[in-house]
Amino acid sequence: MRIGNLMIVSLLSLSFIQAKGVKKEFGGEEAHATAKGIMEAHVDWLKDKGSKFDFGLTLTNLTESGVIVYLHDISCKKGATAGEAKHTFFNTGERTIDFKAGQSKKFKLVCKLHTKIDSNKFSVGLRRISSNPSNDGKTVGKLLYKNLNIPITL
Repeated sequence: MRIGNLMIVSLLSLSFIQAKGVKKEFGGEEAHATAKGIMEAHVDWLKDKGSKFDFGLTLTNLTESGVIVYLHDISCKKGATAGEAKHTFFNTGERTIDFKAGQSKKFKLVCKLHTKIDSNKFSVGLRRISSNPSNDGKTVGKLLYKNLNIPITL
């Protein structure tokens, strides 16, 4: 009887701990934004961790030429508090994210908030999307779009 009670308490404790960092997946038009004819952005999933959150981001170039987005131009917020988006794996990954015509790329990112925020409102965005007229993946051309924002509610 004691072992059964101990197991129940352990399972309840484990489920409570896991509920805080539950990964929520999004599909379709949920957690999605489009810069018409330029770029489509979708948050595939989000996992709230209090003072930070992890998220999967898919970006698709809708143009017929190259575009560039810089990692520092990926914005993130929880509530009204802005954070800093970084790659999740030891902050390694592309800093200059270049796309060929019609290309999609997926990223696993973390939004570091520097303080714990209690809110179920999140947002991920792109501050700037620029052309890459030479298609070399490095040369930034004209600004194509500013402030593409994806609002998310958990």
